Amino acid sequence: MNKVKRLFFDIETKVNPDALEYMPEPKAPGNLKDPEKIAAAIAEKKNDWIEGAPLDADYGKIEAIAWSEGVYEDPVVAVVKDDITEARIIAGFWKAFERCGGNCVGYNILSFDLPYLIRRSFYYGIKTPRYINLAKFRTEPVTDLFAILYNWAPGKSLKFLAKRYDLINLVPDLDGAHVKDMDTAELGIYVKSDLYLTIQLFMRMNGSYLHFPDCPEFDYSPRDNSDAPNEIYDVMQANIIAIRDALNPPVPGPEFVPDPENGGMVANDAAMVELSDAIKSDINKVSGGLDGALKEIAAPDLVTGKAVNNADSQ
Repeated sequence: MNKVKRLFFDIETKVNPDALEYMPEPKAPGNLKDPEKIAAAIAEKKNDWIEGAPLDADYGKIEAIAWSEGVYEDPVVAVVKDDITEARIIAGFWKAFERCGGNCVGYNILSFDLPYLIRRSFYYGIKTPRYINLAKFRTEPVTDLFAILYNWAPGKSLKFLAKRYDLINLVPDLDGAHVKDMDTAELGIYVKSDLYLTIQLFMRMNGSYLHFPDCPEFDYSPRDNSDAPNEIYDVMQANIIAIRDALNPPVPGPEFVPDPENGGMVANDAAMVELSDAIKSDINKVSGGLDGALKEIAAPDLVTGKAVNNADSQ
């Protein structure tokens, strides 16, 4: 039996300021007569619409995508910054999607991630793979863990599942509500964390909700009272724990800072200091190395076509 190559992925979105002008003007409830109350009601409704804009591909934009072409492959963490545009990371993602033949795994990707990617591709004029399958009530080629777990009905968040089923979360104190305020580095770590959660959940579900005989290394073994522990799952979680710990180094005090060469702490004359560049570099490497991970996305041959190039030059 041939092994199927699957693309695990997650996207993060933010409001698109350039699209807000296309939002309709909200109206106040008809029972309000006081001009101040009417203005306040309109302002509140408009603010609610803007807060929800990242979830709407017509008013939002993709700020980061993390993907991995298999559990053991190094993940790509692509974040919009400088000359790395939204169009460029979308084009890079579709390249990976094509390499996996449209076989992909994610959480709520049928209702959110894939439609969002298609709509933003439509905006930029990026040609999408012809075999994108958005059919519901199937487990392949698109494996939507959210839909399968909750039988295509409303369900709970990925962060809830992380807590409930002991999935290792790199940033347990953050959720989607914090994305709008994240800088590039924080967003890169956050989207990578969600990717790891997706992979862990897939491994937990395979053997119960999912049965992929072409992926024996994903076979689920009972976690309790088992003579045959799931070594693959345990090793992966151990690696994620190591990354999480590396992302939370000791905070320098007023008189001592971490010694990046010899470990431990060394005296520092400054009253207050930030993490040294060396420590930041180590953290960046262990969290995926955003610059290194973006090398593939930065390749000029990933983006072709007049519409995309024009968008990149803006």
